[in-house]
Amino acid sequence: MDIDQAIKLSPNNSFHHQFRGIIFFGLEKYKKAIEDFSGAIALLPNWAGHYVWRAAVHYELEQWDSTANDLDMAVKLRPDEVIGG
Repeated sequence: MDIDQAIKLSPNNSFHHQFRGIIFFGLEKYKKAIEDFSGAIALLPNWAGHYVWRAAVHYELEQWDSTANDLDMAVKLRPDEVIGG
């Protein structure tokens, strides 16, 4: 089953949107990646990982304020975890 089919069958699963966003990120299709990560956030706004991935796209696009905002939100949601490494 491909990811588009998974989203079609389960459109409210934020992780399907995140996974497709990761694929777009890897393909350097950043606009589509942001759309998917933003969709994932809309479905599950309290999941820090969605914000981290979207921040990565903003970083690649040199959108520093958006990068900082998304990382700030991720830290607010999961202050007990170190993001990055």
